Amino acid sequence: MRIILNNLRILPIFNFVKYNPPMTDLKLQSKALLLSKNISITHPRISVLNLLLNAQQPLTIDQLFKLSNGDLAQSTLYRILADFKKFDLVVEFVTPDNSTVVELKHKDFGHHHHIFCEKCDQIIDVELNHKFEKELSKEVSKIEKRYSISIRDHSLELLGLCKSCNSEKHN
Repeated sequence: MRIILNNLRILPIFNFVKYNPPMTDLKLQSKALLLSKNISITHPRISVLNLLLNAQQPLTIDQLFKLSNGDLAQSTLYRILADFKKFDLVVEFVTPDNSTVVELKHKDFGHHHHIFCEKCDQIIDVELNHKFEKELSKEVSKIEKRYSISIRDHSLELLGLCKSCNSEKHN
């Protein structure tokens, strides 16, 4: 299911995870993701994938570390995330406040952008209207030519208040 809001589509994080599934379901999904990328299955890797699948949204490294409840050393978490990036399983980006965020990469989502709530730090995945994204790509091409630079990717940061924080503001 995708929701369209003013030419923005809120993306579901994983279509096959629409609720907080039992841990065994998460483990099966985690193992399947690791196998699909030919990554060896280890308890720490499964733990990190479980956290990302269960969250159903991008998470900062600090959030991942806290959610692990001491089950993972910080160095292990960084090493696992580096492996996942190498195998194209996660994508990493930086928030407006310079926190590193990771999210699972999934073929159904393609290129998308993020809305950052300035109050609660929630991050919402959004897909722009196809026409707007095409125009943005044209502008990026012009910038490449003008500055003789090769741009590999772009992101658009939308800042504001999420629905919950916005309703608190009006109460």
